Amino acid sequence: MKKQALFLLLCVISALQVAAQTEFLNPKIVKLNGKIPVLDAKLKNIVKELGAITHREPDDLKSGAYYVAEEAPSNVVRIKGVELETCVENAHLRAIDFSKSPDVFISWSGGRIDNATTLQDIRKRFPRTAKEKTNQDAKKFWIRTLGDSNDVWILEFNNGKITKLIYHIIYDENN
Repeated sequence: MKKQALFLLLCVISALQVAAQTEFLNPKIVKLNGKIPVLDAKLKNIVKELGAITHREPDDLKSGAYYVAEEAPSNVVRIKGVELETCVENAHLRAIDFSKSPDVFISWSGGRIDNATTLQDIRKRFPRTAKEKTNQDAKKFWIRTLGDSNDVWILEFNNGKITKLIYHIIYDENN
């Protein structure tokens, strides 16, 4: 019995060590402007927070689509520099162009990304992920999402300052 408990304890410790070495940004805890979930938010709440819809088009692209399994058609909606995918009254964040939406940010209990975020800020917050980026003027920076998802946050930089944030969903037709 003691051997089984010791083995189980070693397995838990090993799993915790692996988890500690991997950096994630869980989209389920990320909020738009500190208030609205970035996944499965009500479109009316986003419009209330950010303003009127400036562009709407059908989303014919099924790759990278969040609502691909839904029966209702999805749309791409833009509010200033924020791009959303919508289905009926729900929406999720696809991208933020900080040059068009300087007042918009995402936040979570451990941090915030806004138009003032630098590559150096990201390197401090995600040091293990940043190790791969050695060039100060790196153009793109990828941060994985939490769990078994292959989805990623893509942060684009120009001269060390963030210009765009993309939440990219990697759709697997086999799942």
